[in-house]
Amino acid sequence: IDNHDVLYMAGLKRELKSLERRGAVVKPEFEYEGLLAYNAVHLVDGEYRMWYQSYATSVDVTICYAVSSDGINWTKPKVGLNGTNVLVKNDGGLYLGDVLYDSTEKNASRVFKMIVFDQRVVSGTTYRVPGMYVLFSPDGIHWEKLDAPVLVAAYGGSPVTLPPFEDQDQDDYHSGPINNQWLTPLSMSDVMNIFYDSVLEEYVCYHKTWIDGPTGENFWKRAVARSTSKDFVTWSQD
Repeated sequence: IDNHDVLYMAGLKRELKSLERRGAVVKPEFEYEGLLAYNAVHLVDGEYRMWYQSYATSVDVTICYAVSSDGINWTKPKVGLNGTNVLVKNDGGLYLGDVLYDSTEKNASRVFKMIVFDQRVVSGTTYRVPGMYVLFSPDGIHWEKLDAPVLVAAYGGSPVTLPPFEDQDQDDYHSGPINNQWLTPLSMSDVMNIFYDSVLEEYVCYHKTWIDGPTGENFWKRAVARSTSKDFVTWSQD
């Protein structure tokens, strides 16, 4: 809590306890764990559960699973694909965004929610569509990914200046890329964090985005953007 929640502060002084660095608690062990990156941790029924991104190579990326009783000592149960702790495989350019444990969700198949950045060939297209993809799970282990991105994305690329409004249809992935690049204005990108806002009663995602330069070129600078959703499927592009 912060000082705003304390009724009286007379005679009180806030002192923060120094953190104790323990080093890495989850380390690469398997051939598909060359590098560990983005992760999410939730306390579920007295057990800490972690979903983490693992690189075997730059194109061989997976989302793996680990559990702990104290947050320090972790094990990697082989409850995933092909007898491993891999839960989600790469469809073309996978980055773990975040995982939400939604204990108030009435739909049992959607208690666990995940967002990822991926680049997969969507039904009805012949090209990979980058964007924020949504997955649902009843137990945090078995996941189902929606076929199409809920937000079309731009991972980045070579700066290019376009005529006004030429890229306005990029939010509809059916229009395809422009010059082999996705130039969605103020799109989300590969870094994402989510939570449920109980006051506004909606899901909130803060994500990396790109802003155009003063002369109109794309991918000028990185920034942080905010998107919201009532159902975790339809997201705003405010």
